Amino acid sequence: MRRLRQGRLLDIQVDVKSSYAKLKIGASIDIKPGQFVMLKGNWEEPILPRPFSIYDRDNNSFTILMKIRGKATRKLSKLERGNEIGFKGPLGNPYPNFRNRRIFLIGGGSGYAPLHFFARYFPQKENITFLIGVDKKGTRTFFDEIEGCKYQWAVEDGSSNHKTIVDLVKDCSFPSDAILIGCGPKVVLQTILKIAKEKSLESYVSLEEMMACGVGMCKGCAVKVREPDHIVVKHVCKDGPLFSAKEVFLEW
Repeated sequence: MRRLRQGRLLDIQVDVKSSYAKLKIGASIDIKPGQFVMLKGNWEEPILPRPFSIYDRDNNSFTILMKIRGKATRKLSKLERGNEIGFKGPLGNPYPNFRNRRIFLIGGGSGYAPLHFFARYFPQKENITFLIGVDKKGTRTFFDEIEGCKYQWAVEDGSSNHKTIVDLVKDCSFPSDAILIGCGPKVVLQTILKIAKEKSLESYVSLEEMMACGVGMCKGCAVKVREPDHIVVKHVCKDGPLFSAKEVFLEW
């Protein structure tokens, strides 16, 4: 495994009610929308770094958005400004160029992170519509909206017209030239695949899987993918994270 580079925590925001956190890490890294990093604090356990999508970046830092749900994310959420964080990246492949197309970015929870990063640097923001699902109204305010993009929200606490992102996607009227790009829970990705198939829409899923290395050696993020005459095994870390929705198996 490649040795981790060291960055320094410049800022941290934790929303206790929704259990989400944003970490801004000071480090110069040439990372493009769609790519990700592996992170690890200076602790003994857990030993292995964890994969995180990029939420935003500038010339001297990058930011992640994470759901606090396990030992590693709890420890990351308790770091203080100035603490060192080990990272490896950029990993994975950038998203393709989708210029001059109407794009619907569909995300659930922390699946918003890579979609936000993509839209942040997409030049034709008027062509982007977000369909985003969160659990609470407070979570919605913690997720930054990008000026120029259109947003539709599903909030499980009933504070929006739709309670689930699945319902929101099912009720959306997609134009015939739309591209659907999704990231989030498998049920959301399966809904995208179903609707795209019914309406003959171009669609992609940005997969999030557990992995130990980020470079295809541990085989932890293996997925089955359809090719013209057979089925092959690919890896989210080195072949993805973006796959054609009609080609990838969302269930093993």
